[in-house]
Amino acid sequence: MTQVDFNLEGAGPVGIFESGEPPRSNGRCRYMPYRSGSHYVMHCLLDEGKSARCYYDREGSASPFPFVLLSRMENSTFMIS
Repeated sequence: MTQVDFNLEGAGPVGIFESGEPPRSNGRCRYMPYRSGSHYVMHCLLDEGKSARCYYDREGSASPFPFVLLSRMENSTFMIS
């Protein structure tokens, strides 16, 4: 299984998708977080009620459809829209 990391726009890497694949539709997504400043910034945005715009790289280029983490459901699970 290949690991696919995702990044917070303008900040850097946040974590990897637990399934090994990026989400293909809106809904819940589990991930393994990195202990990084970017992960901290993402949580601060969500705690302030803001959305965190993220993207993932596929074969050296950014995903064509960035996704927005809307809210934290539980540890390492987010709603994606």
